[in-house]
Amino acid sequence: MELNLEEVEVLVITKNNGEESIQVSFNDSLMKDLIVNTKPHISVVWGKLRDI
Repeated sequence: MELNLEEVEVLVITKNNGEESIQVSFNDSLMKDLIVNTKPHISVVWGKLRDI
């Protein structure tokens, strides 16, 4: 997967009890944080707060 992100405000990498994730926060108030869980399973959570 290739993903180009703009308006990134904060990037946080978390490792805790065998779980690892990357959380990306944006300057755009309509965007939810992008959360990519990498361990123990790969999953992605993302979207927007409301319809424009």
